[in-house]
Amino acid sequence: MDSFVGVSPHRPLSPSDPSEIRLVKLFPGELDDQIRCELQHVSLATRPVHDYIALSYTWGDPKVCSRIFLDGAQYPVTANLHSFLRHAQRMLLAVSQKLSPETRQGSGLLVHNIVRQVLQNPEFSHHFPFETDDSETNEIIHRGVARGISYMRQRYDSLGSEETIDGSQDLGLDCCHLYLWIDALCINQQDLGERSQQVSRMKEIYDHAASLFIWLGEPTKYPSDITAALRLIQEMEQLARERFYIFFGDEDEDNFAFDLTEYLNHVTAENFANPRLGAVNQVRLILRHDWFTRAWIIQELASARSDVSAWIGFTQVPWRSFCDFIALACYRMMDSSSPTQKSRFTLDMRNLLRLRRVWNSHQEVQELVATGASSPTADATGRFAHTLKALLQQTSGAFDATDPRDRLYALLGLVGPWEIPDELRPDYQLPIERVFHQYASFLLRYTKDVRILDCGAQRITGAASWVPDWRLVNFFGSTTATKRKPLMVGAPYVEFSPDLDEMAVEGVILGRVEFVVHSTAISRKLEELKSYKDEPEDVALVQEHMRAIMRAFQELKSLCLQRLRGLLLEIFLDKWKEFWRWLCRFEQDAAVIEVVLAVLEGELEFCMDHANRAMTQLLAVETDILYICQNGIAVLESGGIVNIIRIDEPICSGDVICMLKGALRPTVIRPVEKHFTFVGSCWVTSFQLEDPDESFYDGFPAERICLR
Repeated sequence: MDSFVGVSPHRPLSPSDPSEIRLVKLFPGELDDQIRCELQHVSLATRPVHDYIALSYTWGDPKVCSRIFLDGAQYPVTANLHSFLRHAQRMLLAVSQKLSPETRQGSGLLVHNIVRQVLQNPEFSHHFPFETDDSETNEIIHRGVARGISYMRQRYDSLGSEETIDGSQDLGLDCCHLYLWIDALCINQQDLGERSQQVSRMKEIYDHAASLFIWLGEPTKYPSDITAALRLIQEMEQLARERFYIFFGDEDEDNFAFDLTEYLNHVTAENFANPRLGAVNQVRLILRHDWFTRAWIIQELASARSDVSAWIGFTQVPWRSFCDFIALACYRMMDSSSPTQKSRFTLDMRNLLRLRRVWNSHQEVQELVATGASSPTADATGRFAHTLKALLQQTSGAFDATDPRDRLYALLGLVGPWEIPDELRPDYQLPIERVFHQYASFLLRYTKDVRILDCGAQRITGAASWVPDWRLVNFFGSTTATKRKPLMVGAPYVEFSPDLDEMAVEGVILGRVEFVVHSTAISRKLEELKSYKDEPEDVALVQEHMRAIMRAFQELKSLCLQRLRGLLLEIFLDKWKEFWRWLCRFEQDAAVIEVVLAVLEGELEFCMDHANRAMTQLLAVETDILYICQNGIAVLESGGIVNIIRIDEPICSGDVICMLKGALRPTVIRPVEKHFTFVGSCWVTSFQLEDPDESFYDGFPAERICLR
């Protein structure tokens, strides 16, 4: 959350009530009218659910702003938030105009809840903008009024009548409002103390909201037209409701069963799927919206109640259906397209699937707490650490935030019932490197899991070398990494100096780097042939690209051989094959692996007969050759070969390769006087470490390694 510069209209929150928050009261208006809002203070302690809509959105560029009126004064908001408020005030106006004067006069909260009920009706966007004599629209409004009144009676009869009327008796449209919680407006972004306090309550704020609105921008802001995609999503929701939902009682109660198998069989049939493949491809544009990479959405969605609506302009995306089965159905419909297109759809769905996994995990924790199976006091700090680590595993490398500290703070509300340790509480007055250091030392002390050291790059300065850049920890959170066992037997050893700057770990030294080979020329040659990915069906282009991969492979090998002599040369040739057998991690077909290796070594002439079986492996080799040429391939004194994960710090002659207890892969460390600095984890190695046992480390005595 970036700060705006200017005079703030925010009155201070109550110092005696830490649960007090601000809400935004939005007035109705035409799309291009000046946006008018007022701030209102409420206390979350007064009741379990408040009648406001929490907004989930992306800030966008904080330097590109428009002005609104907030408490009568001009106030800047980012372009994306301005777009949402324009659309929200227009929808509020459209619904309010159809309400009777008596309904508008009754209560501002009543009007808010009626509008909220109407906007959440999946049929709403089919009829917007409203026609004066539209009977279907009138029915939607009528049902919204009935549900709004019923909701108000259920909510407030037991609370007394003082909150059912907000004092507005004006018959005009200005007595119609939407009550919203929007971080950029409800938190004084210039007050770092308030910002830290309010961020600590973020889960509570979203949990107390009656609804969550997701803003995915205007249709015109997408790279290309998504009209067909929006129609398809609404068509698939309507199809499910009409033919595959089995309702129990009133449809409005949302009590139904769903036959997912039959639904998927229907939509993946060629006569249904093929004519809609163009629209399915447009769905990818929605999945690639920046919102899906925003760190805060993890907590916002997990904390929200069941009433979640997503909006693209005036069109509602049925969020629950989209997550539960529409996105999956679109993926299955891609069976009729090329493998390349389906693979791209898979990549675009990754964050949606991650969100579902986090939500499911959070629900499991909540159920354990509700049943008393998980005690908030039993080993609270340890449980907090392990739960936070699991959340980082599920989300690392996939989500980002404008403020790097939010990459960590955004997860705190999902950890469970345990109290947030003081050293982890949000504090925007602390520098980024200090926050990253606190989280790393906390997790290492309480989980002893050295896998968190895996980091693709390091953009922070002023911290100990072993502190990971939490924005770039990718491998720690991968699905394959979390399922693999540590490669060295024995319990991990992690100890810290009193000031927490020096960390002692235990492991074995596998070797020292003799020399490193780099080749930017090879990577340039491969980059020149990248166009094959745009024409994956062009056999001649694919064939030429594969030959280029093989030539690059041989050139890289030749560069190493030029530096080797005698016995070390023979050892290297054996290690070279082991270095590339990482392919087996991705493909279990041993016969295909042998074909690939034989082709690469020049022992077998390449022909297109091999393409179908070997193309995936060869293209993977190409990616790795590019990566290795940029980072360098290191040959050890023993003839072994390694490559480093980090893209910003090359491996150097004299670096030491070690295996830490509890690690998933060997580590590169650099000797500095009497200690070491942590450089990074190895990516590909010639060590046969897939299933090591104690005998593998014979001759490698365990050592205590001090990292600073």
